[in-house]
Amino acid sequence: MDDDPRHVFLHASDVIHRYDWGKTKGYQNLKDRSLVPAPVMTHPDRWRLDQLLAWEEKRMAIAAEAALQAAGQAGAQAAAELCQAETRHHDATDLAARAEVALAASETARSVALDAEAAARAARSAAEGEAAALRAEIASTGRMVAQGAGDGQAVLSQITVEKGYEAALGAALGDDLSAPVASEASGWVALPAYDENPPLPDGTTPLAARIRGPALLARRFSQIAIAANADAAQQMQHKLLPGQRIVTVAGGLWRWDGLRVIAGQASSAAARHLEQVNRLADLRALSEKADQRAVAAVQSHTQLNVELHTATGSEKSARDAYREADRALLDAARRVSNAQNAVSTAQARAVSARSELGQQIDAGRDLVAKLATARAQMEALGDRSAAAAAVEAVRTDVEAARMTAMARNGALRDMKAKAEARA
Repeated sequence: MDDDPRHVFLHASDVIHRYDWGKTKGYQNLKDRSLVPAPVMTHPDRWRLDQLLAWEEKRMAIAAEAALQAAGQAGAQAAAELCQAETRHHDATDLAARAEVALAASETARSVALDAEAAARAARSAAEGEAAALRAEIASTGRMVAQGAGDGQAVLSQITVEKGYEAALGAALGDDLSAPVASEASGWVALPAYDENPPLPDGTTPLAARIRGPALLARRFSQIAIAANADAAQQMQHKLLPGQRIVTVAGGLWRWDGLRVIAGQASSAAARHLEQVNRLADLRALSEKADQRAVAAVQSHTQLNVELHTATGSEKSARDAYREADRALLDAARRVSNAQNAVSTAQARAVSARSELGQQIDAGRDLVAKLATARAQMEALGDRSAAAAAVEAVRTDVEAARMTAMARNGALRDMKAKAEARA
């Protein structure tokens, strides 16, 4: 019996069993020179054990080297992906910072716009309220003026007086102002002017300078003087000529014939009417300005309301952009972490592949040494039957080494498949 692996031959079924292939698949694999070496040329269905062992060792070394290369490639790819992820993370960080600044600016702008719109709304409300109040007062005063004017025939309706002199005119003419311009009935008639107006007392001013009215009242107006105060009027009363009178702006009256009316002691409907006429004119002027202010306030509020709407939309857009930038930053950080883990995994697998390659090389050398020892022992033994126990021990060692090699070969195939899948 020859136990030298060079002289040990395995049939096709032994090879199939050795590699744990199925029968159909096994016979197909026996034809694949990448899986098994060529059979013995003199026996096409037999394989030498030493050639199978050498082929197995070679394939394991190739597989280990391929796994090492795949691990290196995976590491390089992981490093490149890490670089890209770090670049994206840097860009995302910059974008998030700019989005945060833009959001803060938009929030400030909206706050300013909100305050401005609130102030404009209050101003608009005040202006519209003022204009409405003036319109209401104009309507009320207009009704009183119309009521005071009666049918419009009284001469009073043709007279205007400077503001502040209504009481003076009312004291000077009183109810005479209620008389109409006469045609054939009672009332005021036009007379020629004086050839020379009797002079008014020194220290007074003519009331006529403060009045605008029909010419037929010129005689009466020319004989009315205004004194600075009641004491001055009292002192000058005796100087009055027939038909003359002195009045004060407070409504006091001192007449040429000795009649005196203290201001406030006599009520004049004419004075009240003239005051209402002047008040109505003032109200209309105020109302016109108030209407202008109200229109301007409405325009300002409308514009600021548009600006507030725009600022609110800008803030929403900035807030959405900030959320998106923050999400992108988190995603970039996750990618960096994943890439770092991938680099660490690839480095660990490369170390493992180098270790496995070294182990395969050592195992191959050990197997070769054992085979050489077995051959030397077989050649040194004269009695082959006496060396059967030693040969059997070597065979056991060889078989154990073969099984270890097969297990490592399977592990290397798995490692290579996983490395290729990652690449």
